[in-house]
Amino acid sequence: MELALNQPAPLFKRLSWFDWLFAAIVAAGALFALSRFGDFMDIYEKAILLAAIPALAAFGWFWKPFRQLFIGVGIISLFAISQYQGDLGRMELAFFLSATFRYPTCMKCSCCSVSSPR
Repeated sequence: MELALNQPAPLFKRLSWFDWLFAAIVAAGALFALSRFGDFMDIYEKAILLAAIPALAAFGWFWKPFRQLFIGVGIISLFAISQYQGDLGRMELAFFLSATFRYPTCMKCSCCSVSSPR
């Protein structure tokens, strides 16, 4: 009898408004990416993107710290994309982009600095 009294509440009753807001943000971001870049995706990539919506929402519901991490990384990523302003040449001009790509990833040798063939 004790087991029946101590059962946790159903999932949808445990969710707060922030849980639903997080799921809406994930869905809006994925649907925006699908509408904007769907022409460049094949059917498998579209299926993966659409399957990621409930997976990421459920992941955020069951592991609460993931929500803040996901939103923070999204904001930083959108800021980095905005620094390009539609021009890849701004990588040399914008501070955050030039500071990121100024040094090669491998400092021991010149194997990472690939030059184009002439």
